[in-house]
Amino acid sequence: MVRIVLCNLNLQPSERGGCERIADALAVLMPEAEVTLLHFAQIRRDPVLVARATALVLGPQGTPFAAYDRAFLPWLRALVEVFPGPVLGVCGGMQALALAWTALDILVDPQVLERARGAQRPRTPSARAIAAAPLVLGSRGA
Repeated sequence: MVRIVLCNLNLQPSERGGCERIADALAVLMPEAEVTLLHFAQIRRDPVLVARATALVLGPQGTPFAAYDRAFLPWLRALVEVFPGPVLGVCGGMQALALAWTALDILVDPQVLERARGAQRPRTPSARAIAAAPLVLGSRGA
């Protein structure tokens, strides 16, 4: 039996429209699956709610992540790290995953962001330079 927990990441539990549309699509794609829609605050209070799930879908949200408490992203990362099945982020759910893994340092240490803003972008080679570069065929190290 496929058991999918669809996690609503909106700050307000009543904002469920995006998650309900995902649940409808899952019902069409996998009619045999059991889909449970839960708000992330429910899962934070009682992680056992996802214990029987075989997959986790993080639904869209419409609130800027800066409005969430600072513990949200570390909590999300910890949840995903211990979850034994596949995890899919849709729209804001994918953004939350990216923030939990790659941008967490920026939220913890604002100087990381300042250093990144001050760094110069690497120069992109021109089309002429790319066209003039020799084409090398073969395996590496050969």
